[in-house]
Amino acid sequence: MLLILIIVSCTVGCNGNEQEVVEYGTKEKSSTEQALEMVNYHKNDEPVQRNTTVAVIDTKYDLSEIEDGSLWVNTKEIPNNGIDDDKNGYVDDVNGWNFVEKSNEIHSDQLCSHGTMMLNALDDYGLEIMPISVLDDEGEGTTNSIIEAIQYAETNGADICNLSIATYEENKELGKVIHQSSMLFIVAAGNTGEELNHENKCYPACYKEDNLITVAACAADYNIIEESNFGKDYVDLAAPGDAIGIKLVNGEEVVAEGTSYATALTTRIAALIRNRVPFEYNKKNIKQLILNTVTKKESLNGKVNSSGIINMKHAIEELENAKIGKNDTGSP
Repeated sequence: MLLILIIVSCTVGCNGNEQEVVEYGTKEKSSTEQALEMVNYHKNDEPVQRNTTVAVIDTKYDLSEIEDGSLWVNTKEIPNNGIDDDKNGYVDDVNGWNFVEKSNEIHSDQLCSHGTMMLNALDDYGLEIMPISVLDDEGEGTTNSIIEAIQYAETNGADICNLSIATYEENKELGKVIHQSSMLFIVAAGNTGEELNHENKCYPACYKEDNLITVAACAADYNIIEESNFGKDYVDLAAPGDAIGIKLVNGEEVVAEGTSYATALTTRIAALIRNRVPFEYNKKNIKQLILNTVTKKESLNGKVNSSGIINMKHAIEELENAKIGKNDTGSP
């Protein structure tokens, strides 16, 4: 088993540090406002076609960040009886599994853990969150653990998988399990400030798959932030990821920035879109809908393949226009 250093692609800062939420005086909105506007675009009359289960593969989590009723539950497992009731190889995996400690202990009291920040970005009514741990508190893990976590998520019915992690070690088995998966993967471009190309790759960002979207982080002026990786060959789009001010459920104010948080915001939008698309839409259709409805910006030309930033409003409007078009032609 190869031990590798996973690049957790997010910086967080709690109260008392020197980070501040960046407000752009020459712009109408800050990164924080842009991010909130993007993920909070909801219409009261939007029909929800189905619910979406999102697997988050990361560190441990403060599970209090997940709203009541939104935490995935393995209904085939009886809690805390020390028996593998569903005989899947994981004892008492009621809400997920920790592939580092080989246990069901996925909760952490660490306020600003990387995984907790992902939950904060993802938590939303109508989404079911499946938390899976593959990294320790130092951001170290193995590709084998990630592979096992993906297989676990797939077996347990996850629809979308958030991978806000990156490594420069290629693993063909990891690429294979992603390729064969029925899930849509939203992955971080990484935080080393480099161009990803055929000579310089990180993974899983550089797997070219129909069911994978790679995300860079941009600022309120739509420029890629300094620490974010980029590259039109492998990075699909950008999302807000520059000094985003958020508040945890305990009231603690936190600053998050980097491609991990941008990726989690994109995952949340992808999941909310999936809730609303017709059942015949598969993972490839959803990816194309997201890429086709980005807001294109000159500053992103040559930086990301779509030249744009994700836009949930545009995606929902595209769906509505498609429905109107069918109704106009008399098609079902």
